[in-house]
Amino acid sequence: MKFALVSDQRIEATPDAKGACPGCGDPVIAKCGKQKIWHWAHKGTRTCDPWWEPETEWHRAWKANFPNEQQEVRHQDAETGEWHIADVKVASGLVLEFQHSAISTDEIQSREAFYKKMLWIVDATRLKKTVAKIEGAFRSGKGWQLNGVRAIVGGLKNIPLEFRESRHVVLFDCGVELPFYCLLPGRVLDAATLCCYDRKSVVECLRTGSHFIDDAQLQNQLSASITDIATKLNVPVEAGFEFIVQYYELKKVEQALLRRTGLHRFRRRR
Repeated sequence: MKFALVSDQRIEATPDAKGACPGCGDPVIAKCGKQKIWHWAHKGTRTCDPWWEPETEWHRAWKANFPNEQQEVRHQDAETGEWHIADVKVASGLVLEFQHSAISTDEIQSREAFYKKMLWIVDATRLKKTVAKIEGAFRSGKGWQLNGVRAIVGGLKNIPLEFRESRHVVLFDCGVELPFYCLLPGRVLDAATLCCYDRKSVVECLRTGSHFIDDAQLQNQLSASITDIATKLNVPVEAGFEFIVQYYELKKVEQALLRRTGLHRFRRRR
């Protein structure tokens, strides 16, 4: 953990310092070695929050985008008493969970059910092939414009398995030189929606305490657009996204060929 309570103040770790855990209140000691980033830890291997994971420079860099009082916030369910430490909780109550290490689908579902209003920011650089797969998904899918946002709609095979069924927005951090790739929750017919966002704009938006995306609005717009295409083509929506899009593209090619053929005949008659 980055912060501990020392004389009721949230303090970062310094050599030989002692404090109390902001979560459970038990004593913690400062770990200020040369191999890992300086942090606070319970004695031994104990952790009071089962969702805790060892922090990396990537975690710290993300947290540094937000005021100290919004970092490592104790979030408690008023009905059950269950509590966890959110990586960041902005002024609007939106929780940001920064995920670097591997995580199970069950834990993803548990966190989403607990925090309710949240989004994931995932370190896609942890595994060598993940960034290439996500970029591949963005190149190979069907391009769409949704409220001025460039989106790609297609299959899920290149999306990290554990996040495919997430019920909240998943933001894949592919490195500082690349934009953010954002997986929207839910499916339009049988297809996933992946959007591309400028890094700076997303961080600035989150820093102000607002969500950078209205995922429900985008998905509804996409669904209405696909339904409209299917209706015009007299194709049942149940045929699925891939079939509708492929049939639509085929019809466009067919119409283009007919126009060219008609123009060719017109010129020959003249």
